[in-house]
Amino acid sequence: MPLLGLDLVANGLTEDEARGCIALIDAGRNLDDIEMPVVDDPDGEEWEQFCNQAGAIRPDKTVPRDSEDPEATSVLPEPDRVYVTETANTAEDLAAIAPKVPVVVAEQIEAADPTLDADLADWWADSCVRPRLRVLGPIKVRIGVGGNAQAATNRRPACNNAVTYLSTRLRGATTQEVADALTITDDRVRQDMSIVRAWLGDNPRTGRKFLPGATEHPLAVERGVGLYLIEDLLCDADLFKRLRLRGEARGPEGVNDLRTALRLVNGAPYDGLRTRGTVWLAANAVDHDLLCSIIDTAHIVSTIAIQTGDLQGARAAAELAVLIAPTDANLQMDLAKIAERTGDEAKAAAIARNVLGWRDAAGDQVDLSHRNDAILATHRWLQRALHAG
Repeated sequence: MPLLGLDLVANGLTEDEARGCIALIDAGRNLDDIEMPVVDDPDGEEWEQFCNQAGAIRPDKTVPRDSEDPEATSVLPEPDRVYVTETANTAEDLAAIAPKVPVVVAEQIEAADPTLDADLADWWADSCVRPRLRVLGPIKVRIGVGGNAQAATNRRPACNNAVTYLSTRLRGATTQEVADALTITDDRVRQDMSIVRAWLGDNPRTGRKFLPGATEHPLAVERGVGLYLIEDLLCDADLFKRLRLRGEARGPEGVNDLRTALRLVNGAPYDGLRTRGTVWLAANAVDHDLLCSIIDTAHIVSTIAIQTGDLQGARAAAELAVLIAPTDANLQMDLAKIAERTGDEAKAAAIARNVLGWRDAAGDQVDLSHRNDAILATHRWLQRALHAG
């Protein structure tokens, strides 16, 4: 650039880097929903065989909403036309979030998780024998009555990260896997695991530590390899999914379980993890799965409340989820419908107008899905506000 007196070398991309950039851009342009993954682990909890990673009942365990089975029920039991006209939903939404559940499946789900209420009581108790992990909000580990709080005094953030990572590894993790996930050395893994072991203390149910020695757990013996695995850890993410699953299985009476699930939410999933200890989330995006679950559960609760006239309850559910997902159009449409039902047509229109004006990081207008276009066309918030003005 002789006019500017500059002699520069252009930066370039390799072929693989260019392909990666293109794939990322294409993924960002795709507004179509994809199936929530499921985990078929024979060593997992029995209740997990009935739901996906967001806690929703698996499609193969349900029947369509128009099924004639007199014993199948849905958490949204009214005909589709009621929810389409009275709440912010399309028929496709209802088919996805509120299919009918056969009574035999509902009974199996109840039987698969007999300790849910007792575990909830332990979660909210002032003290508990088991260690408790909060991931629905800022990460927090509460050790049980037999734990040693002093053991982790100088390594609390690292220990929080370790417990959080291991909570997602139902079959345990090797030293190398922990090192890669938390970006620490093998020696640091062994040191930190010793601290966590002392911190969590003894498990009175098994007679072992809650974090047994790497070669002591039966699964490690079976596989012939050292494994780190925390036993009997109580985690709010699991409780949330279990409540959502049971709530959906119970039909109209399940709304109390869904409301209880929302009580567990204290912020964005996995908030506050140390940055260098979050590599594992890139390969196992459980935070995104949980965020989707919170949004869906809040939307279902809000839908029920709007349709039954409980506008305060509807607003509480939607606003809770909006705090952690402010750009989710489903929740914004719920708030617009709530505003309309309270007589505030101007606010409903303002919310709709704001959603239509969303821009991405590059400043380009966000292309809404056909679902949102259909809801705007059904409720006509913008047109009604214009006519009123």
